[in-house]
Amino acid sequence: MLTYAIVIGFAIVIGVMCIYGLIFPEKLIKKVDAIWQGKSGMPIAIVVRLILGLHLIAIAPFSKFPLAIKILGYVAIIAAVAIPVIGKERIDKLLKWFEQSGETLIRAWLLAGIVFAGFLLYAVI
Repeated sequence: MLTYAIVIGFAIVIGVMCIYGLIFPEKLIKKVDAIWQGKSGMPIAIVVRLILGLHLIAIAPFSKFPLAIKILGYVAIIAAVAIPVIGKERIDKLLKWFEQSGETLIRAWLLAGIVFAGFLLYAVI
């Protein structure tokens, strides 16, 4: 099923990016900032969350944790809708604060991303 492949692909990409960020936090921040500051940064952020959310909802009944996966799907969709509501300027400020928050917080967040990716893989495989 394509939905499985998409969710597994997202989980792998999230996990790999987080591992990369643990090793090279400054490089990951620069890459994310470059994408976000580009013309397609906001649309990419919205579309990625919508795709992940819809596929999580679709796959939820077949996962090991249907309610949790369904909730994560709706959270991703709500996040996609919230991005344009919050606006680029506020998100820029949040990203700048996060960048300046220090490596400990950044690495903790990346570890949480690895746990999230692992959970997704475990839940759907």
